[in-house]
Amino acid sequence: MYKILSILSFVLACAVPYIVLTRIFVVRQIIVVGNSIGLEIDRDKVTDSMLLFPGESYRNMLLARYGQLEDVSIRKIFPDTIEISIRLRKPVAALVQSDAVTLIDKNGYIVGFSRQSDLPQIRYASGSQVFQTHTDPVLRYVLDFIGKFPQTEYKYFIQIESENRIYVSIDDIRVVMSRDRDPGQTASTLQTILRGVRMKGNAPKQIDLRFSKPVLSY
Repeated sequence: MYKILSILSFVLACAVPYIVLTRIFVVRQIIVVGNSIGLEIDRDKVTDSMLLFPGESYRNMLLARYGQLEDVSIRKIFPDTIEISIRLRKPVAALVQSDAVTLIDKNGYIVGFSRQSDLPQIRYASGSQVFQTHTDPVLRYVLDFIGKFPQTEYKYFIQIESENRIYVSIDDIRVVMSRDRDPGQTASTLQTILRGVRMKGNAPKQIDLRFSKPVLSY
C-alpha cells in the first residue's frame, strides 16, 4: 500500500506541473501594440505555454528581423495573452542624394524614402540603401549635431564636403564645422551666437566653428 501511494504521489507530482504548463496557461492570442509594419508572428517559434514563453529571445529575434524597429517589449497577460509593444525608429533628417531622398534616424539607419520633409536636410553622396545602417563617421557626427541642435527653432540644411568642411546653411548665414570638434559643444556655441545675432540684428555672412574660438565674418 505504501508503494502504491508513493507511486501515485510521484505521478501527481509530475502530472500537475505538466497540466499547468500545457493545459491551463496556454498562449491563445498574441496582440501587437503600435504600428505593426506588417509584423509577422511566427507561431512555430512560439511555445504554447505562457510560463515557458521565451520573451527575451523572441524580442531579440524581432529586432534582428525588422530593422525598422527601435525597440520591442513583450508582456505576458495571464492567463492566455502575449502582448508585443513595438516602437519604430524615428527619422531626424532627410538624406539628399543624387537619385533619392531618404529618411535617416539618429543612429544612421535609413528608415525609408521621402520626397517632402520638414526635417533638416543633409546633402551628401552615400551608398547606403533603405533599411540599412550608415556607418560613415562624418555622417554620424552630423546626426549627433542635429540631435543637439533645435529643429523647431531653426530651419537649415547641411552640406558635407569632407570631415573638415561641413557647411550648415541657416537663412543667409553659412556655418562651417569640423568633425574634430565636439558636436554638443558646437551646437551649444552656435545657438549662443545665433541668439546674440537676433538681439543685435547684425547677422554675419559666415560663422566658422572649426577653431577653439568662433570666427565671424561680415
